[in-house]
Amino acid sequence: DGAIAAAQNAGGRFLVIEGPPGIGKTSLLANGRARATAAGFLVLQARGSELESGFSFGIVRQLFEPVLAQAKPDHKATLLHGAAAHAGRLFGAEAEMAQQDEDVAFSLLHGLYWLTLNLSERRPLVIAIDDLQWADTPSLRWLIYLARRIEGQGVCVIATIRPGSEESPLLSELLVDPGIAVLQPSALSLNSVTALVRAELGADADEAFCLACHRATGGNPLLLRELMRTLAAGDVRPIATSATVVERAAPDAVARSVRLRLSRLPSEAGRLARAVAILGDGVDRERAAALTDLEHRQIAPAAALLARVDLLRQRPPFAFIHPVVRNAVYESIRAEERESEHARAAEIVKTAKAPPAHIAAHILLAPPGSVDGAVAILRDAAREAVSEGGLEGASSYLRRALDEPIGDEERAALFVELGAIELNLGSTSTVEYFREAIMLTDDPKRRAQAQLHLGRALYRAGRDEEGVRVVKEALNEWTHADDLRRRLEATLVANATRLARRLEEARRLLDSLELDVGEGQGARMLLCLRAYHEAARGGNRERAAAEVQQAFGAMSDDEQRSAYVAACYTLLVSDHLDETVHLLDTLIAHARKVGAVFNFAGLSIMRATFHYALGALPEAESDARTALQVVPDRQVSWGTWAYGWLAQILVERGAVHEAAATVNAGEGETPSGADSFSRLPLLRARAVVAVARGDHQTALADAVALGETLAAYGHSNPAFSYPSWRSLAAQAQFGLGQTDEALRLIREDVTRARAWGAPRTLGRALRMLGVLEGAETGLERLREAVGLLEHSPARLEHAYALADLGGALRRANRRTDAREPLRRALEMAHQCGATRLAERAHDELVAAGARPRRRVFTGVDALTPSERRIAAMAADGLSNREIAQALFVTLRTVEMHLSQAFRKLDISTRTQLPGALATSPQTPGRVPAG
Repeated sequence: DGAIAAAQNAGGRFLVIEGPPGIGKTSLLANGRARATAAGFLVLQARGSELESGFSFGIVRQLFEPVLAQAKPDHKATLLHGAAAHAGRLFGAEAEMAQQDEDVAFSLLHGLYWLTLNLSERRPLVIAIDDLQWADTPSLRWLIYLARRIEGQGVCVIATIRPGSEESPLLSELLVDPGIAVLQPSALSLNSVTALVRAELGADADEAFCLACHRATGGNPLLLRELMRTLAAGDVRPIATSATVVERAAPDAVARSVRLRLSRLPSEAGRLARAVAILGDGVDRERAAALTDLEHRQIAPAAALLARVDLLRQRPPFAFIHPVVRNAVYESIRAEERESEHARAAEIVKTAKAPPAHIAAHILLAPPGSVDGAVAILRDAAREAVSEGGLEGASSYLRRALDEPIGDEERAALFVELGAIELNLGSTSTVEYFREAIMLTDDPKRRAQAQLHLGRALYRAGRDEEGVRVVKEALNEWTHADDLRRRLEATLVANATRLARRLEEARRLLDSLELDVGEGQGARMLLCLRAYHEAARGGNRERAAAEVQQAFGAMSDDEQRSAYVAACYTLLVSDHLDETVHLLDTLIAHARKVGAVFNFAGLSIMRATFHYALGALPEAESDARTALQVVPDRQVSWGTWAYGWLAQILVERGAVHEAAATVNAGEGETPSGADSFSRLPLLRARAVVAVARGDHQTALADAVALGETLAAYGHSNPAFSYPSWRSLAAQAQFGLGQTDEALRLIREDVTRARAWGAPRTLGRALRMLGVLEGAETGLERLREAVGLLEHSPARLEHAYALADLGGALRRANRRTDAREPLRRALEMAHQCGATRLAERAHDELVAAGARPRRRVFTGVDALTPSERRIAAMAADGLSNREIAQALFVTLRTVEMHLSQAFRKLDISTRTQLPGALATSPQTPGRVPAG
């Protein structure tokens, strides 16, 4: 009652009724449905079953398919509007088959969440699920996603579950969620059992007999009811001496009761009960008749008889009154007979043109070789599951297909398909699947394709040396000058890049290739990798940038989604900032459109680095925080990059303590098997934080470790670590009084940066050298840095150069000359959102004799990055719902941020937002974040 009342007032609740079979969970759920219906709720219901537990989104389909099927076209369009459209492929609204990756799964979860909210718009919604322990994996993922976002919605979920020793990890994750309330119905007391026994078996039933019934059943209502049926059928008197009969009958009371009731019915009823047990709940009259070999006219009377003795629900689609009853009937069928019946059931549902997953459910329980076309059906079911993000189900279908009598070539193809799926699941078996495929196939091209997959799997597993050997073997065998060979070469380079002794070999290969963007995907990947390595070793900047622009620009959307990292980093270190942000804006918009949240998060981190370089720190912080907020599980490849860059951004924003906590959080969530290259951003951020805190010893140790790691991976260009490890080490050494060593390091940075030629990197190196050298020579270095950065898009670095020049002039007792660069530095720092630099520039101005007013952060300046982004989207006319869908956050999050923004801006309506936000000065060279 409390959960239903809360949902009626937009206080979403998730309630789980947990207990053993027969304790009364289903009865409570039915009562909850009735109460919700009476209160005006829309009620959706589903029931888990063992037979369909591998059917992707089986629970979800039971819930939503009926209401969507009954909806009129205009209402259905409304329900599937906006982000809810991503759920369309489950219900026939999207025919497009998606690729097998984590974004497909998430886009469906995101779409189903918004479909749920759309359904609750007209009236509050109750989602009732019985036997959740048999729910399929994708449906469980959706429920976890919903549970974390149900607060503040007119939605109530009520589910029943029986505890088990082999509980699904996802189910465990759901049940420990702090937002879920768990009810555990108590067993019947001795007094209650006594009252029921006397009502059913006689008012004079002995206390000893009633005590025996209580002890034997543990007060379980279903078991007690079936025990009383059995005792009544056997004319057992309810007296003390009958206690031993109770003890013998109780353990299998349900099975005894079911067998006894079936034995008293005509054979047609027994055959129908067996057919429903095989076919599963929800079977229609035609399929039941086909499996029982009964005539249609015999089905209804048989169903009526089964309903009369409390075994079956009378009207089709047929279902048992309780899973325990179905289990009793199912277990009464001999094992070998069950298998042959499932084979017959597969043929029946296949003839009825059922979806592949429905047919596959029976094939999984049938003997190998017993169903014609089983492999094709299982592969179709796997492809369908993959398109819906149900990778676990797809894996089980393909593993079962391998049990069928098939030839080596088809078996090899199955191993490749299975390996590709399990690679996305993080399975340790993937490598062996690809090895099996290589051994089985005689077709040279299929062998090369399997070796390509194996090379990528070994890369993912961190077994780079093996990956290099496998791909080199493939290249020796597959000598055709085609896209497959190019993709093999790209995989070889990717593996070799993480191996110090293979690095130069990979670079020689890249340098030796004649590549053209029109050759195909492999050539374009190689061009991006070659440009990346050209940049990493500080080669020709113009050539690297031109090559990556040409290759990346010729890529399809899908190619760009997977290849953006190498391309964008090359453009970042080449100072192609503004145009790349525009490109990232487009890719992020596409990721939002298709609901690809992992891709959205990875791209957001990349855009954060560009905003950081441009000096748009609020936008950079917003991007970094958004990426970490939208993905519940942060154990992903870009996690360390997100935490590392956010920490650096926070240092510039003046939040050094939070930056240190962010680094610690990132280190705590870094996967244990992550390679040292993946940890680089956190290592750099630790050094940056230590420098900001004045902890020179820690900063020096971290900076040197950063340099050693970069060198091991062939990254000698100072632009590839920002700040460079030498500049961080030099700052620490200067603080420790090791001036000569600090100057040696920073001069080497200047030499390398000048050879590379990117203004941002060279400007920083010159600035650091000027600060360390001091005197007139230092001033010249600083003036060169300012001049170099004057027309650069790197506004933050330009502001630092002006501040350091002004500070150096002030220390040289040229206070008047110092004021203008310091004033410019202060203004630019404010525009960049660089709080730490602004405070320093302000103090320097005061020391130079000026009287700058401290900036009071009110209005737009008082908004947090997230508040500013959401307010800007609202000012552009987006509704709260559209903003939440675009940023993959909840409506409550949007409402909270907008409420805070309204308060800080001192406005009361959305129409006032454009004017209020327009008071913010536009940072020169900055691309808006929207």
